[in-house]
Amino acid sequence: MTSNQETIFVCSRLQHLGFACGHRAKLYGEEFEFTSDPILEEQGYCIEGLARRSGDSRRVPIPLPVVRTIEHEIWVTEQERAA
Repeated sequence: MTSNQETIFVCSRLQHLGFACGHRAKLYGEEFEFTSDPILEEQGYCIEGLARRSGDSRRVPIPLPVVRTIEHEIWVTEQERAA
């Protein structure tokens, strides 16, 4: 899988898990309503969201363990295909 394909797959899985525009979640002690779908930046995957308490728009990092689990899923799938 190419790097671009992997990014597309990870973003798709994140959306499936609820990190998608219009969804709500509590991250880092604050409730957010997401206003974008996940994107990849230099620091990792993140999503735009409105902080419910303050109303501020913020770019929120997606928790690394969630991303690592998806990347591990990709690795397992590639190992199964190679076998």
